[in-house]
Amino acid sequence: MPQDVTNVRVPPSFVKTNNACPGGDVSISARVESLRQLLRKAKLAAFIVPSTDPHQSEYTPAYWQRRQFMSGFTGSVGDLVVTLEDARLWTDSRYFLQAEEQLKGTPITMMGLGLPGVPTLESWIASTLEKGDVVGIDPQLVSIDGLQRLKNALKPSGAKVKLLRKNLVDEVWGEERPDAPSGPLVAHPTKYAGSAVSAKLKKLRKLLVAKEADALVVTRLDEVAWTFNARGTDVDFTPVCISYGLVTTDEAILFVDPSKVTAKVKRSLGKSVTVEAYEDLPKKLRALGKEKKKVWVDSSSASAWIAEALRGAELLKQACPIASMKARKNAVELDGIREAHIREGAALVRFFSWLDKAVKKSRQP
Repeated sequence: MPQDVTNVRVPPSFVKTNNACPGGDVSISARVESLRQLLRKAKLAAFIVPSTDPHQSEYTPAYWQRRQFMSGFTGSVGDLVVTLEDARLWTDSRYFLQAEEQLKGTPITMMGLGLPGVPTLESWIASTLEKGDVVGIDPQLVSIDGLQRLKNALKPSGAKVKLLRKNLVDEVWGEERPDAPSGPLVAHPTKYAGSAVSAKLKKLRKLLVAKEADALVVTRLDEVAWTFNARGTDVDFTPVCISYGLVTTDEAILFVDPSKVTAKVKRSLGKSVTVEAYEDLPKKLRALGKEKKKVWVDSSSASAWIAEALRGAELLKQACPIASMKARKNAVELDGIREAHIREGAALVRFFSWLDKAVKKSRQP
């Protein structure tokens, strides 16, 4: 899991160019050059490598850490753009020092998000590309809103966006790419959740009826976990499982690798939920589009890939209701929070006690 590095100062130069550094990271340079060869082959002027995954997560399994592979930068936030002659990585203030250090000697320039004079990724691409140029991006890694922002930024320049069927980084990665996570799903008992899956689905369906919508696509991993009372081990230190959810007025589907679903999880889900393969989501979405259904998607997190699969459907682009639902803690969840604070407090007291004794011992002659 990427380690957060909190920085308390801004580097003297918020943009550090390493293109001319001798003795730099040869492997990163080679990867960037390999990607550029693929750009030329695909007739692209630039390619965007976001740090996220198909669920717009900040923390991702190694299988989807493409930006880390291409740049060597291990922070949880940082989007990379590679053109035929340049390469830049945008990250926030938590990682300025870390990125500066990890990008040293590579052909990648760090850009400090939010600092005066630093253009956004979209505006930089727009100022760099010319009319007729094409920038490629994986549609699974950009939200519906994010894609629209990019298109709007490029419009004055005459450059265009191309959604690629295959991610070019994967071709560079090849056999070195880690396997997809395969940890099992774990049922989160109602006695801890405070609400059964069937009860949560009932509330969601009431909202669907109120919005005159036929279906809700659940894309964020934490929202899938909450809705289906299921936890996982696919992301370090984050109890989620790689999955999608789909709730309609008469059915609920959990799209996940079936091998991860244990008998206990099946019993927990009950008869109200159907389990289908993770890869089967597009097929179901295309059916909704073909039937011209009204589908609720959170355009800030649902990917452009999902919107493409729903072509023909009427999209209700609003915030996913699950975020506010899970923010309202029930009595059982509140009790759980209190218990967690008690255990955390005890752990801290034990740690401070150990630290105090260790410091005193170290000062003894």
